[in-house]
Amino acid sequence: MLIALATPCFLSLSMTAGPSAVIGLAATPASAGTYDVTYCGTPGVAENWSTGATTPGTSSGGACPGGRIFANLPQQTWVQGQASASITFTAPDNTTIAGWHPSLRFTAAKTTENTERIHFNAGATPNGNFPVQCINLGCPPVITDVPVYAGAKQITASAACVDERPDFTLCEFTADVSDTGGTVTLQDDTSPQARSQVTGSLTAAGAPRTAAKGTSNVHVLVDDTGSGIKAVSLQIDGTTVGTGPGCSPQPTTKVVPCPLTQDADIAVDTTHIADGRHTAKLVATDASGNQSTLWDTTIFVANTPIGPGSPDELRGDPIVPGATDDAKITATWPSTARKPSKRCKTASYRKRHRAACKSKPASSLWKGSYATKSGVTVTGRVTNKSTKGIIPNAPVVLTATVTRGGAAPIRLDTRTNENGRYSFKLPRNAGSRDVQIGTLARVNDERPTVTAGARMLVRSTLRLRANRKTIRAGRAVRFTGALRDQAAGVPAVLEVYSGGKWRVFSAVSTSANGRFSATYKFGKDGRGVYKFRARARPTSSTPWPYAGSPSSTVRIRVR
Repeated sequence: MLIALATPCFLSLSMTAGPSAVIGLAATPASAGTYDVTYCGTPGVAENWSTGATTPGTSSGGACPGGRIFANLPQQTWVQGQASASITFTAPDNTTIAGWHPSLRFTAAKTTENTERIHFNAGATPNGNFPVQCINLGCPPVITDVPVYAGAKQITASAACVDERPDFTLCEFTADVSDTGGTVTLQDDTSPQARSQVTGSLTAAGAPRTAAKGTSNVHVLVDDTGSGIKAVSLQIDGTTVGTGPGCSPQPTTKVVPCPLTQDADIAVDTTHIADGRHTAKLVATDASGNQSTLWDTTIFVANTPIGPGSPDELRGDPIVPGATDDAKITATWPSTARKPSKRCKTASYRKRHRAACKSKPASSLWKGSYATKSGVTVTGRVTNKSTKGIIPNAPVVLTATVTRGGAAPIRLDTRTNENGRYSFKLPRNAGSRDVQIGTLARVNDERPTVTAGARMLVRSTLRLRANRKTIRAGRAVRFTGALRDQAAGVPAVLEVYSGGKWRVFSAVSTSANGRFSATYKFGKDGRGVYKFRARARPTSSTPWPYAGSPSSTVRIRVR
């Protein structure tokens, strides 16, 4: 209970306010570089607040007990000099206090002519003077705004029993200072900084040849010295496409609301970004809104293989003079061409060998067998479709993929000669393949400007032998065989001609060196001549690139 004297004695206030006035201004939203810390709004510890006292003053509270921060100067305090009780807030490292909006109450003590006055103070004291000062019962009931000088590290509210005489004096009754909650605005003038270099697959996308494809990432370790790191964001052309582990600092009851270190690893799906040149930035933002750019560069994206239709900045300059998207390429097997024999010069020979005496141009289809002693050659020419001119030194790429089975594709590279011609020699064990030959026009092209197709149909012959040519009824004959190319793991079947068609009697798979074997037993009444053959039957998963062909027929006579 407060007891007011009829003739109280007041010291002057440093602010204009009557005994019942409320001193305050509405809290303004924190701007960039500042953030608001609320205290005592909910039960719990109010960070960085403390209570203090000088002997014989005492204090209590300090962690928002009952929803307030509280300091107490006890009744009948004898002093010589000064005794005080206070509540104090200290700014965390690398921050200063920019504003204080409390709900501050000073409870005046009863005084007599023999006691000294109770002085109340609030704020920070850069020059020894508090911005808020009042005496005893002359203090306003509630103070909601306390001016703070720039760079302040501490704010204090105190009740002091001041001795203005040389002898001991007594302050009768208690004096309280309490704060039921408010906000402290902290100033953070430092921006986040990268502790490590920015790494990750996206950092290699600075050139068309190393353009980003699919999901790419960046990684960086970031430090802050004030309010902590709110977010690290990856921006492409000014749009945020990904963020690291985030922090939601506002509103906050933490004096350091976000972690001071963040290990950011940010991934971006570049398939949602247009192919071509882009700007990429890594921006770190702290809890007070300070930002710093950690990485700012140009990247290239190319999720579609670079070639005709791609942006020119991805494709680069023409590879050689005359190289153009408007090109024409041919591809044929010279060995398929046929010239008439010299004997075709006579009319009688031409009459008897009419077909053989007709010339035949080279074809894009080549048929052969594994028995071919050397590889085959495909040739062609690259010209400008519009001008009909040749394109010398143009790069030409051959890709040969198997038409069946799982054998690996073949890729060969060459360049056209001074006449715009090229040639490729494929190995004899290439097998049956579809061949695509294309020419490139720009230095970074991955897709050919124009292509020509050719095909190889290669058979690997199959040998079959029987251990007997003649056998008695009821006995068995053993067959052995092998693939000419000695491939292992190729499925094959052995067949017998019966009832007017070939019937499978055994399914095998070639072992090492392409060998296989099977046994056939004749019935007791089965006399006559039987025909047998073997046939390769590869599946789509068989790593065998050849076209299968049946073996020659083996005849067995049963007596």
